[in-house]
Amino acid sequence: MPNGEDKWTWSDERAFIENLLNTRFGSLLILFELVVLGAVMCDEQSHLQIVLWLGVLILAPVSVSIFGAQWKFDWILKKLRKESPESPIVQLSAAGKHIPVRWAIGYVVPLLCVGTVLAGAILATFDVLHVRAEPSNIVTAPAPSTR
Repeated sequence: MPNGEDKWTWSDERAFIENLLNTRFGSLLILFELVVLGAVMCDEQSHLQIVLWLGVLILAPVSVSIFGAQWKFDWILKKLRKESPESPIVQLSAAGKHIPVRWAIGYVVPLLCVGTVLAGAILATFDVLHVRAEPSNIVTAPAPSTR
């Protein structure tokens, strides 16, 4: 057990869910960055569509798991407020009540990530969002001369 006892407490559950939520949120941001990078590097319209639709299929379940973890985290904090209002985490969450950072991390940012990729996928499918005209040759150094 995290606190060294034989009994799992609500405080232990809060710490576990908070860690799980933070890990999933970090994973969502990394996956979102990879999808955007993949979309930027596409040279063909069909590849752009594939990357964006796969991004939607990957990001949506991760976002749903974040919604569930955030809901459970909020529920545990409400329970802790009732059972042990002197707990430091309860006092800290009550002090920052007017700043909805937890709400943004748990609900807004995942929705924005999925919504952005979904909008891009729809726009790419209907040829409103196009790949860039020039090829993606990143290397711009001149070729060595053969004298």
